[in-house]
Amino acid sequence: MNSTLNLAVILWIISLPGVAAQYLSELERLPEAINTSHYDEIRPVLRPDGKQLFFTREAYPLFETTLVEAGENLAQTLDREAYLHKLGEIYSSLSGQPVDTPVGSSYNQDIWVAEHRDGRFERVSHPGYPLNNAFPNSLCAFNGSDQTAIVINQFPASGGILPGFSQIPQHSDRSWGPPTAIAIEGFSSERPDVNLTMSEDGEVLLLSQQGRDAYGRSNDLYVCFRLGDQGWSQPRHLGPAINSVYHETAPFLSADKKVLFFASNRRGGAGGSDLYFVQRLDDTWTRWTAPRRFRAGRDSGGGGGRP
Repeated sequence: MNSTLNLAVILWIISLPGVAAQYLSELERLPEAINTSHYDEIRPVLRPDGKQLFFTREAYPLFETTLVEAGENLAQTLDREAYLHKLGEIYSSLSGQPVDTPVGSSYNQDIWVAEHRDGRFERVSHPGYPLNNAFPNSLCAFNGSDQTAIVINQFPASGGILPGFSQIPQHSDRSWGPPTAIAIEGFSSERPDVNLTMSEDGEVLLLSQQGRDAYGRSNDLYVCFRLGDQGWSQPRHLGPAINSVYHETAPFLSADKKVLFFASNRRGGAGGSDLYFVQRLDDTWTRWTAPRRFRAGRDSGGGGGRP
């Protein structure tokens, strides 16, 4: 990889005196056991109890090799050369361009976890199948009601991979159950780099995708609402107060569902993707305060929605 992304922990205290939102933050680089020197660590997700940090490691030589197709684990039936050739074909299909070295590809993504103890994240471990497999794996949220993990992509029992999201239960002995697909009405993204977050009460999803009504050729943010136990409502575009022709991603919703954090590479930032926050003004989920750019130790105004 030409560049390395490092994880950091941002600790903030959120209070809402009236309309204003005040943030107290401290930025701390996580230890070398988490941040490798040659590989990308992305998409950190903290378990709600704060005891574990899940993150995705890309292109790492140690990965879960289970590759199920038509009910058969190809990691057990193919020799190493044939297996890697097959994996390269799959990654090429997902990326739309040739992938000759699948192990070193950014599509080689596995979930890792660090334990929190004595004020530090340490004891990094690598969960096996079924939380991880040879397809791209990334954990994006926890269901606040039962601590079920929500991961990117769908993995049918017979094998293969489909676009969307799955939920994976964790048992009392910390083993993981098989993934089941999450049903979102009308879900369709024009880009593979979708992600989401779930509200603490498990009733709202905030989704980053390039929907058909997105403002540009990049991801916008959408909201979905739980429909009983059957699934989720069709994604509703959050509107021009938040979304722009640039890339909006990595949503995170405060516990009271009134403050939304997200990343965007819109104009007016410090370069690359910056963190922004908005406050919800009513129950339509389309009226928000103007996005404010978050900076360590303080926040700043500016950075509006659709230009």
